[in-house]
Amino acid sequence: MTTLYSKRKNMNTAERIIKALSSRAVNDEITDITIGRIYAAVTLKSGGFGVAHLEGAHGTHRASPQPDAENGVGDLTDMLFRLGDAKPLASALGCAAAAALAAADIGPLPEGDVLDRLAVSDGDRVVMVGGFPIEEALRERGAALSVYDRSRGLGDMDELPTKLHDADLVIVTATAIINNTIDDILKQIRRARETVILGPSTILAPEAFRYTPVTRLFGVVFRDASASRQAIADGGGTRSFIRYAKKVEAAVPG
Repeated sequence: MTTLYSKRKNMNTAERIIKALSSRAVNDEITDITIGRIYAAVTLKSGGFGVAHLEGAHGTHRASPQPDAENGVGDLTDMLFRLGDAKPLASALGCAAAAALAAADIGPLPEGDVLDRLAVSDGDRVVMVGGFPIEEALRERGAALSVYDRSRGLGDMDELPTKLHDADLVIVTATAIINNTIDDILKQIRRARETVILGPSTILAPEAFRYTPVTRLFGVVFRDASASRQAIADGGGTRSFIRYAKKVEAAVPG
């Protein structure tokens, strides 16, 4: 059955996220910005902590929460509005700021890995945009899996629109929000019963994804921001900080 999605929100994904979180940014402030080799992190006075994946190596660097002319980093509201910026680092910092704001006010969420909470049936056509270490497990469950990941040279991008159109399940990396490919992906989805955004960079703001094909957000909530921040400053990736976080799910309202 074809599912039709409302077009009443004439904004892109980054703009919807900014709108959902901007009022919170006015009453909060940045206490730390950490830029590592693989991830960036933002810590807020409220206790919110968020991370964002960096595409390409930037070198380990610790920055203060003061304006920076080169990267366009200013106060919290300014940083949030950088989400979707054409400059990759500025957009990543905007993502981390958004994730931190969402985490500060998200409340309790169901815990669990995406594989435990996402029903996959034998023969399901699953499209994964981005690389995750769940490919083998999905195939073992009988999924007809297609993976597209530019960084690993996987998949013919010319065939991606057709694959998305016919997919039963779609799994999209949260990095697609940072690099502005998310809207091109979502507009190709026609019949999928589930479309999920996955990864530590996921911004847990379900309301921002209402009226889109996205049904659930799978991200993380950090138990130990200090240890996670240090792991990122040391140049570590997901494996270096995931021990300090719990995997959670946020359902998108229908």
